[in-house]
Amino acid sequence: MADTSDTTITHEDIGEDLRRIVITGRLDTPGTNEISPSLHELAAAPIRAVIVDLSAVQFAASIAIGQMIATAATRERNLECDDDPQDGIDRPDHSGVPVHA
Repeated sequence: MADTSDTTITHEDIGEDLRRIVITGRLDTPGTNEISPSLHELAAAPIRAVIVDLSAVQFAASIAIGQMIATAATRERNLECDDDPQDGIDRPDHSGVPVHA
């Protein structure tokens, strides 16, 4: 069984509009379970865009891909619920067409 102690998650905020989340190591079941709470927390930040950098991930199981999709869906739902025209963020309406604030 592979050692997941090398699975890490860090982030870097680039200006006020972009957060880069960097995941390294193996995203097998133990590795995914290890980083999932941090991934959800970091992706939930009130910031315009989030990029998840997987370039240093050696292996990604289907559970990891599922977590990425679930995190993106949660973030999208949260942005739709936080419909503040003062923040200047374009959000899609239910048709998928961007609504300009």
